[in-house]
Amino acid sequence: MEPVTKEFVDPEIGDLLLEVGSDKELYLVSSHALAMSSSVWPHWLKGVPPRKPGSPIGPLELHDDEPEAFTIILNIVHHRLVEIPRAPLPRECLLSLAASATRHGIRELLHNWAPVWLAGCMRDWAFKESAETLWIASVLGSNLLQQSAAEFLVRWCRADDAGQLVDEKGTPLKDVLRKEAEGILGESDLPRRASRV
Repeated sequence: MEPVTKEFVDPEIGDLLLEVGSDKELYLVSSHALAMSSSVWPHWLKGVPPRKPGSPIGPLELHDDEPEAFTIILNIVHHRLVEIPRAPLPRECLLSLAASATRHGIRELLHNWAPVWLAGCMRDWAFKESAETLWIASVLGSNLLQQSAAEFLVRWCRADDAGQLVDEKGTPLKDVLRKEAEGILGESDLPRRASRV
C-alpha cells in the first residue's frame, strides 16, 4: 500500500483510510468525525468491520472527489481550522467543493466559510459561469450570490419551446454545465422566470 499522503488525525487515533481522487491520494481520518458530520457517512460505514484506533481499515475509494476540495472538507470535519482557506477560492475548486459537499451530505457544514470563499465569484460572468455560480451559491448557502446569479441568467437567457434555458445562440444550459451542477435546473424556477422576460 502507498504511504499516507495526509493525516487529518493523530496516527494513534486514525481508524480509516480514504483513497481520494484520480491520483488515489491516501488520507488517514477519523470515521467518528465523518459520521458525526454527515447523514451519508454512517450509512457508508455500516457493515465495515469494527475499527481500532491506530490500525485503520480501508482504503475506501473516493475517486470522484477532487483532493484539494476534499482536503478542505476534511479539515473542517476534523476541526483543523488553521488549515482552512481564508481567501476567495478559484471557480474549479468551488465546483469541486460543491460536488463533494452534495455527494457526502455536508452542505451546511460549509456555509460559515462561504462568504470568504465566494468573494471573487461575480466577475466576468457568462452564461455557463453564472449557472455554475448559482449552483455553487445554492450548495454553500449564499442567498445574495444566488439572487445575483439568477438575475443575470434571467436577463441573458430565455426558455425555448421545450422550456429549457438557452443562451442567445440557442445552446441549452444543460449542455454547457458540469454534470454536478445540472441539479440547479431542477431546483430553481429559472425556466419559468426566463420565459416571462
